[in-house]
Amino acid sequence: MDPDLRAPMGHAPRAASSYSPERRFIGIRGLFFAALYCAAHFFQQIAEFFAPIALIAGLIWKIAPSLTNLLADKAKMVSAQSDINLGPLDNIVPAHLSFSGLTLTASNLVFDGFLMMLVAAIASTVAVYAGRRI
Repeated sequence: MDPDLRAPMGHAPRAASSYSPERRFIGIRGLFFAALYCAAHFFQQIAEFFAPIALIAGLIWKIAPSLTNLLADKAKMVSAQSDINLGPLDNIVPAHLSFSGLTLTASNLVFDGFLMMLVAAIASTVAVYAGRRI
């Protein structure tokens, strides 16, 4: 008989599969880090998806007004009659959009793209840490 399973006199032998408080803590800790690992990967995937979209959309939006103005100026130089047709083209790209109190600008989109890249990097670091602690 294994000496660890022998009980002192008057006590019943301990079963090998009994759970001690330390084992429960390890199980709860494992579940916590598994949930943290899952959440970190979820945030990383969302941020990696939306970061390039926001960054590219912000850069295009930032460049678009100068491109439309350049094209309008070139067209006006070609023909004097095009001044009537291309007059309102100068303000065709809005400087900002507002939705229910949220103001969206090109600079904000670029900043949000970089911010989401930072979130993805932090989430990746947390996922690696949690994966090692499981």
